[in-house]
Amino acid sequence: SKDIKSLEESLRDFTSEEMLEGDNAYDAGSEHGKQRARKGIRFKRFPPVLYIQLKRFCFDPQQMDMNKLNGKMEFPRILDLEDFAKGSGKYMLHTVIVHSGGVSSGHYYAFVRVSGEDDQWIKFDDETVTFCCEEAAVEDNYGGEDLQPWNYFNLSPKELRQKEPNSYPRIHNAYMLSYVRIDMAKELLAPPILDGKEEKYRALMERCAREERLAEERRKARYELLMRAEVKVVLERDIMKMKGFWSNTDEINSEHTLRMSRDDRGEDICREVQKLLQVPDAHFTIFLLAIRRTRQVRFKHLPPNEILKNQMPQHGSPHSAQDSHLIVLVVLSQGYDPHTLKYVAGEHVDGSLPHDISLWTDELVLLIIKYFCPSKQVMVTLGCWYSHQQETLKTIFREPEFWFAERLKAVVMSGEVAPLSQPVADTEWECWEEYNRTPKDIQLRDISKTIKDEGLFCGDILVWQPISNRVLPARPPADGAPGNGGAADEDDD
Repeated sequence: SKDIKSLEESLRDFTSEEMLEGDNAYDAGSEHGKQRARKGIRFKRFPPVLYIQLKRFCFDPQQMDMNKLNGKMEFPRILDLEDFAKGSGKYMLHTVIVHSGGVSSGHYYAFVRVSGEDDQWIKFDDETVTFCCEEAAVEDNYGGEDLQPWNYFNLSPKELRQKEPNSYPRIHNAYMLSYVRIDMAKELLAPPILDGKEEKYRALMERCAREERLAEERRKARYELLMRAEVKVVLERDIMKMKGFWSNTDEINSEHTLRMSRDDRGEDICREVQKLLQVPDAHFTIFLLAIRRTRQVRFKHLPPNEILKNQMPQHGSPHSAQDSHLIVLVVLSQGYDPHTLKYVAGEHVDGSLPHDISLWTDELVLLIIKYFCPSKQVMVTLGCWYSHQQETLKTIFREPEFWFAERLKAVVMSGEVAPLSQPVADTEWECWEEYNRTPKDIQLRDISKTIKDEGLFCGDILVWQPISNRVLPARPPADGAPGNGGAADEDDD
């Protein structure tokens, strides 16, 4: 109430008695009827530590909304409760909890009396802890109003006597108080003995230790999650399942997923891949799906000493997501069957040995090879072919490897494409580079020139078709930012 200005007044009003008489008399039943009576609240006893909440918030029926009462409410440093319950004695103010703000928003902070000091207080405001005087902890939080500065030089003495100074409500005020009984204060405020011998503190100590342990476990779990790198392993046979133009890298399926640390290196992935595939580590290497500066999405070689966290995709990368992951392509030495992962080149060339592909250098170039069948109007992926950058593109048809002929033979036998009218070696071929997402960006390449002269880099995509049946398929429209040509810089973001 606005008429109550102190805590003692409020307690007296709270315990005041109301006389029930006349029409408002107490109904004692049919036997005694209406009786004159007194109605009120009485305290029997108070606890050693007394918490008092000041009713700063109330419902305003006129506005049909909650209101905050910023009126002045004084509270004593020493509260005598003897008049409210015999034997209660006196209590000293120990804690003042303050609310600053209005109904819909605000901030809480607290003042705590320093044990053994009468006028020394500590203010706890979130992570800021400071000493303060008693006036700042008590009088400053009564509430009420503060005067506004105003210019009185341009007013006459008569006007000054008649003018009421402007004021504004003090929105920071005490919301909750705690009092400690004086004759028990020494015992109640004594620091606990945490040597494990005191039974009454043992449960509290165990709880604190348990919470500390759980907090440490959560911290470690968050750190491990942050340092985790999910690596999706793609094999050449997964690439060979893809048809048509590649407009979405999400179409690349992976057979295995590795859980790595971001501090691991490329050689750590190779070690895990060797365990999965049971292929000698000298007969395979790995390539990372990355986005180039030209916005092309291509595979690039991942060196053994490269740290994974330096290659983690950023937002907007081709395979970025809430749970960031890497996509690596495992390429075996030429001569390995991409489906069985067995070395079969010896069936064509006696005594041939697999390349030591683990010694990959910048002189080598990996190309994704596709074949377009004019008869069926389909495009299939034959696989991954690598060669020296000084070799010509038509090297792909040379003997004794028979790489192109063998891969084409497999898709012909499966019925995916129509057979050629004559052997591969006797067929005239043309080669197109796929490096963007619209049909006009497919470029014809000169197969008599070297890979380097044609401006091809590791991970570029080539489409081969018989030259006598040149029919290029219409390419579907795609969303997203197109890249530049394959002859652009191959560096990735």
